[in-house]
Amino acid sequence: MHNKDDYAVIVGINDYESLNPLNGPNNDAQGFYNWLISYGGVPWANIKLIQSYNSYPKMYDIESAFKQLIIDNRNLNNNSVFSGRRLYIFFSGHGIDLKKPNEEEDPALLTVEASSDSIGYHIPGKTYSNWFKDSAIFREIVIIMDCCRDSYSNI
Repeated sequence: MHNKDDYAVIVGINDYESLNPLNGPNNDAQGFYNWLISYGGVPWANIKLIQSYNSYPKMYDIESAFKQLIIDNRNLNNNSVFSGRRLYIFFSGHGIDLKKPNEEEDPALLTVEASSDSIGYHIPGKTYSNWFKDSAIFREIVIIMDCCRDSYSNI
C-alpha cells in the first residue's frame, strides 16, 4: 500500500573528482530505492534518487533536490504545517564529521567536487534532518547515513 504523503531523497556517490572512488554507494542507493518502492510504501514519484556519474552530483544538485521537496510540499498544502507524513533521507559515499569539541556528532556526505584539501563541498545530513523536523513539513524523519568518515589532514 502506498502512502502518498511519504517522500525520500536518496543519494549514492561512488565517483569523486579528487577522492578515491567507492564501489558500493550507487548500489546501496538503488537498493534502498527498491526497498522503499516494494516494502516502504513510498510512491516512486515521491522519491528523488541521485547517483553519481561523470562528476555528478555536485553539492548544488543535492541541495536543489531538497529545495524542490520543500517547494512541492508547501504548494500542496498552502503552507500549512505537516504536509507530509514521513521523509526518508539516505546518503552513501565519503563523509566527514562536522562536530565541534563537546558537541554531538554531525556527519556529512562529501559531494563529488570535494577533495582532501577542500572539504567544504558536503551535505550535512543531521542539519537537513533537524531543519525538516523543526519546520514541521513532515511528521517523521528517517535518516540513514552510510558515509565513511575519512581523516583529512588539512581540515
